[in-house]
Amino acid sequence: MPSEKCSLANKNSARGFDVIDTIKAALEAACPQTVSCADILAIASRDSAVEVGLSPGYPVFFGRRDSLTANISAANEFLPGPTLLYPELKQKFEAVGLNEVDLVALSGAHTIGRVSCRIVQLFLTDNDTNALFRENNAKVCPPNVDPFKVTNLDLTTPDTFDNKYYQNLLRGEGILRSDQVLWSTPGLINTPLVAEFAFTPFAFDLQFALSTIKMGNIQPLTGDQGEIRLNCAVANSPHASLVASQ
Repeated sequence: MPSEKCSLANKNSARGFDVIDTIKAALEAACPQTVSCADILAIASRDSAVEVGLSPGYPVFFGRRDSLTANISAANEFLPGPTLLYPELKQKFEAVGLNEVDLVALSGAHTIGRVSCRIVQLFLTDNDTNALFRENNAKVCPPNVDPFKVTNLDLTTPDTFDNKYYQNLLRGEGILRSDQVLWSTPGLINTPLVAEFAFTPFAFDLQFALSTIKMGNIQPLTGDQGEIRLNCAVANSPHASLVASQ
């Protein structure tokens, strides 16, 4: 069965699963079948963000359990992709109980991370964004560049968790359409928030933490639901119908 890793928004994008596997192996050796992969992912996400600049951190609630199977159709339905316009992004977030504040704050995770030029090149003739955005992307990933070349999502401070992502948006230097439309789409919530986060780092850090806690508690499996996986890439037997792409 195809994994969520193969969904349209994740394929050739989400990386670092080997780190989660290493953590899981160490935990299984110390306390078998106690800590779920879902909890490991939540903790690792928080700690890695703090390691590169998020301050302060935020509490992570434990007790999540892992699913018995994969659901690539749900991933395709609910995960926002890089080509979406603001109304479509808003709809995706609202479908899972998140609002426009969460949308603007959680998009700030693109202050770190990479994207392949094949995605950036989709926007070189993008009539839904401004000319400055298109010109900037043409410099980052010109038409003749290797489409699998990787570029930073934040060209200013790519390895630091900070608010420069929002400052980039004010200058038309977002890398993805789904980033730039947070600022280029007139709105009573999104544009003032982008400006506030661009000039007030603590406001961004605080709201990112609050929105991440909220996102991390969207219909988690708890109690006797699901299972504690032994291997994050595959459901335990007899449910092992999934072998995730490696």
